[in-house]
Amino acid sequence: MNFLNKNYAVISFIVLLYGCDNTPDRTLSPPQNAKWVDVVFTLPADTVLLPMEVLYRSDKCKTVRYNSSNEPHDIPGYNDFEKPFGQQGSSNIWRTHIAIDGGGPCLWQLNSIKVSFKIADGNPLVKGKEVFATNYIFDFDDYGFSDGYGTGKAKESRGDLHIKTDFFPRIFINHMFEKTSLRFFGGDTDYEKWSRRYKLQD
Repeated sequence: MNFLNKNYAVISFIVLLYGCDNTPDRTLSPPQNAKWVDVVFTLPADTVLLPMEVLYRSDKCKTVRYNSSNEPHDIPGYNDFEKPFGQQGSSNIWRTHIAIDGGGPCLWQLNSIKVSFKIADGNPLVKGKEVFATNYIFDFDDYGFSDGYGTGKAKESRGDLHIKTDFFPRIFINHMFEKTSLRFFGGDTDYEKWSRRYKLQD
């Protein structure tokens, strides 16, 4: 359904994200020789593709965290934001790309991206139900997104990655709380063969 393809580009872009006074400089400025990741999604009818969630980390700009004893320790700084996909003409193909080396004063490095999609609100199945998105997570380093997205344990992968999965609408009824939810089902992610999390190399 979607695939990743690393390539090289000589163009550069700058994204400015403004936060609180004590946050690190989140400016991205990829060098001209930066490696890039292309994310291309073929979107079926009655499906909505959400903006891609991007997470960069920096070993130069640290973030302070406290343990259970309230003792401070440094961890790599984080820079997270959403990046929309662009539709290719009037086709059902949507594309975006992101630099692995984000550059900037903090020398940001791509850590993880999350691609999410869900059943469109106009689909008759949605009426009266809470709709949950289906997620794919692609990790390029450690300290990635939380595991609480139902993607399963990360699978190791190298080079270009092409993924095609058949998904089916699945309705969950919670009689105790009188709630009904709807999500796509593409296999039990407790099993590695259906995992939707990947650790990418090269």
